[in-house]
Amino acid sequence: MPTPLPADIPLSFWDDYRKRIEADIAEARKELAPLESGERRLGERKSDGMWRDTTEEWIRHYRHVIRTFEVRLAALKKGELL
Repeated sequence: MPTPLPADIPLSFWDDYRKRIEADIAEARKELAPLESGERRLGERKSDGMWRDTTEEWIRHYRHVIRTFEVRLAALKKGELL
């Protein structure tokens, strides 16, 4: 069952919170775009000196972050907390 937004917290707080979530989604999408397009690759150097491509891991990470923020944003727009 959804939890309604607490009545004792001003609506301006929730509006600012919504704006921060929207900004976080925009930033995550900005970081994700060059990875998905192949414009940018990420990796790490292993102890043996070999390069390991971690681009797909980062793509999954950013997609997860975006989904999480979108769920929070949807709940907030309904006047609910997760």
